Amino acid sequence: MGWALVELYAGYERWDKTEVEDFQRRPEEKYFAEKFCFLPLFDRLLREGSDGNYIRQFIELFHALDSRQLPVPHLLVTGDQARTCAIRLLAFHFCEKKASLCYHFSLRELLNGSLPWKQLQQKISQKKVVLVEVPYLTYSDQDTLIVDLLGQWLEQNASSGPRFIFYGLLAATCQLRTYSEGMERLFTEQNTIYTPDRPADADPDEETPAGLLALPFDEEDMLLKTDILTPEGTDTLKLEDSDDQPTQASTEEVLDAEQALQEMVGLTRLKEDLEEARMLARFTKKRQELGLDTSHENRHHMLFLGNPGTGKTTVAKLIGQMYHRMGLLSVGHTVETCRTNLVGEFIGETEKKTREAIQEARGGVLFIDEAYTLVTTREETKDFGKEVIHALLPVLSEPNPDLIVILAGYEDKMQLLMRTNPGLQDRFPLQFHFDDYTADELREMAHRYLEKQNFQLTLAAGEALYRLIVEATTHRDEHFGNGRWVHNLIEQGLIKSMARRIMSLPTLPDDTLLFRTIEVEDVQAASRHLFGNRVLKLEPQPTRRIGFRA
Repeated sequence: MGWALVELYAGYERWDKTEVEDFQRRPEEKYFAEKFCFLPLFDRLLREGSDGNYIRQFIELFHALDSRQLPVPHLLVTGDQARTCAIRLLAFHFCEKKASLCYHFSLRELLNGSLPWKQLQQKISQKKVVLVEVPYLTYSDQDTLIVDLLGQWLEQNASSGPRFIFYGLLAATCQLRTYSEGMERLFTEQNTIYTPDRPADADPDEETPAGLLALPFDEEDMLLKTDILTPEGTDTLKLEDSDDQPTQASTEEVLDAEQALQEMVGLTRLKEDLEEARMLARFTKKRQELGLDTSHENRHHMLFLGNPGTGKTTVAKLIGQMYHRMGLLSVGHTVETCRTNLVGEFIGETEKKTREAIQEARGGVLFIDEAYTLVTTREETKDFGKEVIHALLPVLSEPNPDLIVILAGYEDKMQLLMRTNPGLQDRFPLQFHFDDYTADELREMAHRYLEKQNFQLTLAAGEALYRLIVEATTHRDEHFGNGRWVHNLIEQGLIKSMARRIMSLPTLPDDTLLFRTIEVEDVQAASRHLFGNRVLKLEPQPTRRIGFRA
């Protein structure tokens, strides 16, 4: 009946009063409360950690669809996570979890003639959802004509036939709409979903390079049983139904994983050590195939040693894909977990949770972050962290587990963990060191992220940003966030300061340069906001006279 905005915060000590509005004046919030929050789609968005702005796009879109405010029911999904969103969320929802009601093809197939129009019409006649991959193409006049005809057909058949969901990276979808008036007319802001970026360099420990890693499909996500053409039109990615494990990645995706590792900023020692470990693994495998090594052991468990924000989670995901391609893992996916997810409150619960995590990770990588927290130096009878180690020991001893267990954390604390159990050290033959990023590497990381987000720094702002980074790295401690620090500096500092400056102007012109250029004052404001009274000195220091003055 009513709507009110209530702000919750820690240390709540008093009652607040707020005005209750008529829900009729907020149709989208009313729609959320009455319908959207009960959809399985909303639960999936929450489970995947979607932020509020991303979820609100879905609320607005579904409200417009249900209230018939959209002229057509067809959708466009764009951005780094477009494929994930289109397949795992939208298609999964609209086809009611039935793979037989969904058809998937690439726009390239229609344009190069490998999928004739009449054949396409036959294939989609009984479907509820049609997924259309939009690759980056060079459109000829004939291609533009075909796409325009497809757009006109979708407009004319808006009230009948299946729902089309086009998806692709931002550059590819923008190109499609630029070359085709029909597609530009078909897809407006109302029926377009913009997926958030996952910058690999800006936050290495938490973000995944979208499009470089195989999606962790499970049984309910397996909507399709078809071939998707890759951008080169050579290799294909088969999305086969599976009962108990994720879909295997295409060769191209795995090769991209190797390239992604090399393109990560810094980590020179890690890249060299990892290449050596992979070379030895391939060498041993070849000897086994030739009958020269009869041990049949295939154990590659690892320790990742380093400070936060140095890319441990990202590298773990890449390792799963690379070792899958070498034939050492059957799937190549990665299951991330930590003490909170593994340790239970009752006897036996910890072992059960750990075994479930192991089973889920079979065929890929089990990545346990901050693993040193599993064992404390104090004797605590109610601490079940040691049960995780005991549950891991059997699988760590298997000669061919089809699993790589990776424990990650600070180097000194991880070495203490290894000494708590005599059998642990020998079961982790591979140890990799993640060095802190230098100031130059953090600057490169920042510039990459800003460029990807269509921001540019003035010369003075770039110099001030570098001085800020140098100052921060000079005084860093073991808790310094490295890549995560850069990500927060940009998102919570530079961009917010820039937004505050621009939105405070008396008038807002439609000036692209204004909305993408970061000024030196934005860097200075970000420093004050993030560091409080400990303002870093960003101004160049004047030359000081050395000696005595008479």
